[in-house]
Amino acid sequence: MGYVIRMPQMGMEMDEGEVVEWAVGEGEAVDEDEVVAVVESEKATNEVEAREAGTLRRIVVPEGGTVEPGTPVGILAGPDEDLSEYETEIEDADAADDGASSAAGGGGSGAAVAAASTGDGQRASGQGTSASERDTGDAEDVRATPGAQQFASEEGIDLAAVAGTGPQGVVTEDDVENHAAEVAAESDGAASGGASTDGQAGEVRATPGARRLAGEEGVDLAGVEGTGPQGVVIEDDIEDYLKETTPDAAAAADSGAATRTVSEARQLSGIQQTISDRLGESYRNAVHVTVKREFDATALRNVSAAADAAGADVSMTDLLVRAAGAELAARPAFNALFEDGEHRPIEEVNIGVAVDVEAGLITPVVPRVDAKSVEAVADARGRLTDRALSGEFTSDDLAGGTFTITNLGPFGVDSFDPVINPPEVAILGVGRVRNDGAMTLSLSFDHRVLNGADAAKFLDGLVGTLTDALALAAFFETDLLADESVEVSVSPSE
Repeated sequence: MGYVIRMPQMGMEMDEGEVVEWAVGEGEAVDEDEVVAVVESEKATNEVEAREAGTLRRIVVPEGGTVEPGTPVGILAGPDEDLSEYETEIEDADAADDGASSAAGGGGSGAAVAAASTGDGQRASGQGTSASERDTGDAEDVRATPGAQQFASEEGIDLAAVAGTGPQGVVTEDDVENHAAEVAAESDGAASGGASTDGQAGEVRATPGARRLAGEEGVDLAGVEGTGPQGVVIEDDIEDYLKETTPDAAAAADSGAATRTVSEARQLSGIQQTISDRLGESYRNAVHVTVKREFDATALRNVSAAADAAGADVSMTDLLVRAAGAELAARPAFNALFEDGEHRPIEEVNIGVAVDVEAGLITPVVPRVDAKSVEAVADARGRLTDRALSGEFTSDDLAGGTFTITNLGPFGVDSFDPVINPPEVAILGVGRVRNDGAMTLSLSFDHRVLNGADAAKFLDGLVGTLTDALALAAFFETDLLADESVEVSVSPSE
């Protein structure tokens, strides 16, 4: 007995997921618990494992396809099993989608969802449906990808007249451009003109999109070779022409002109886009103010060394996290969210500790820091960091934060102004321990709900703990004072 593979719900805040990779191809057998696909949400990358042994009979959403949680992405079944039951299940899911009209049947409806989500005009396998076979009423009734809809709107093209080649007749962006090229080739009007006889751009047959791009780039259409129907110039022809005729950097340098050569254009991953959106939201909405406090880190360093001597795997960062947890419990206004116009202090102290990974900066969350020993904090943070660096973290690892700590000390930074991670109201930046033994903490807070005096008191309390070796030692399960050879009693320097 097989089943329909669906996009998993990776965290309560997940809106959509992307199929990053199919680990097996159509027709390949898989064992139970074997990885079938890798998917990515706005926050995390997860592996989808087979619930049972079987064969990946159909890939519904191709790599790069983006769909909502719960959307069918594939079918796993026996090698000779009838797929009609699963195809019906996919059709029902497609029919329930707000963007779908009545389905005609077949197993490609989920792929239509993927094509519509990615908007890249990629054709899925299957027979195209002519415009006459579809509803030829209003353009709004025609199923088309977002890219096709936008292109048709820009060029004034009636989608009802375009033959769709996507699954179940979905109109893709390529379909719209091909339609425009065919119209231009067949038309003898002024917009397209006849075949060029004197090299004038106005007489060159070209699609409206090609004309617009040529105008923006200052390209003479008469010099562009058309690859559309009957030699019509399409947008791709203009782009190819620009690539061939743009002077290279060396030639431009010889002429003395400044150049800007793009070495590689990369789209943001789902995680990077989420980071970008959240930071943009933070700077647009939160009123950022940063206060800084320098202190003597001798006690912090000594206690960390004492812990190492006692066999406790605890770093200065772990001590900072635990001390911050105690201060947040004492000052809950900072352990809070700002949502729907309300300042909402949270009972649990869940601290996110920023980790730099290939996909961007993420913040795995150590839960209930104030209720843990520093050894337990170190263990939890270590496991979260390992998962983050290996790419095996989940959306749950990043959820539930109430305060964030970001440490640029290992990169040689003295101090900086960190950006609040919304909907949190504050974030603590940590600098390096300088040669004179001093360290700087930078507390950014949302001035809509907190003020400078609040922030100064928070830092004062935190620094008081970090400069008191006995207070730091009290966070341990290990009795650091049992070994009299270990020096932890250091008087605060401030």
